[in-house]
Amino acid sequence: MGGLHAGAIAAARKLTDDQAVVSVTAIGVLGKPSDLTPELREREIAPRSRKPLAELLLTSD
Repeated sequence: MGGLHAGAIAAARKLTDDQAVVSVTAIGVLGKPSDLTPELREREIAPRSRKPLAELLLTSD
């Protein structure tokens, strides 16, 4: 998830030195694009693209 600030989350949750933030998960209900500002709406409804796994992972043959 973009915008993960592990240090800020750790401080807010008062994590100890032997605990670490490694991921975050957004939960909730998906909103309607019509509720967004025009700029955010355009971004939300734009086609999405992802890199092929071959560009992200290293494998051995």
